[in-house]
Amino acid sequence: MVERHLAKVEVAGSSPVYRSKNKNMTKKKADMNVHDLSVKTAKFYEYKQNNSGGSFIVDKNLCHRLMIEADEQHLADRIAISLGVYFNGCYEKLDCDCCGDRWYPGHEISFPYQIGCFSEEEANTISKKYKGKIVPTKYKPYGDKKFDVVFYDVLDYSQYMSDEYGWTKPEMRIFYKKDYTKPVEVFIKGKRSRYASKS
Repeated sequence: MVERHLAKVEVAGSSPVYRSKNKNMTKKKADMNVHDLSVKTAKFYEYKQNNSGGSFIVDKNLCHRLMIEADEQHLADRIAISLGVYFNGCYEKLDCDCCGDRWYPGHEISFPYQIGCFSEEEANTISKKYKGKIVPTKYKPYGDKKFDVVFYDVLDYSQYMSDEYGWTKPEMRIFYKKDYTKPVEVFIKGKRSRYASKS
């Protein structure tokens, strides 16, 4: 399966997403700002686990995907390592040479975040379900795949990826800057986000 690359709800422990606090702002102006791709919110790094050796590692911290909020790549990598992620697994003889390394350094994701490409029907379905916006693709179109979807929130993006893949249970966990010791949100295929256990 070829993985497509994508881009509101404030959650305890998270950096706030863009949301106007000016009650006098007109709806039209507010809507324009919400869908302005120049508006930047929290920055995350996504870590995707390869099932090296034919299995995934799932424990209190690890699953198929981790989203770690951090200001810089090296900070996110250090947090990932503290959670149990490791790099260069094949070189260290921890992973299967045929399957490749289990983990790689994180991929930066800043919201709004744009992924594609989709047909118009696919893009409409995704955008409606996950509160996104349809835009012309930034990739090379092929066939009827001419559209991307912009995601404005880490929760909607995470739920989309969990519904699309769902290879582990949970599929994705989010770790915010306020407290890296435990995930605040966990995502399971077919279920909306729920708070992780505080225990």
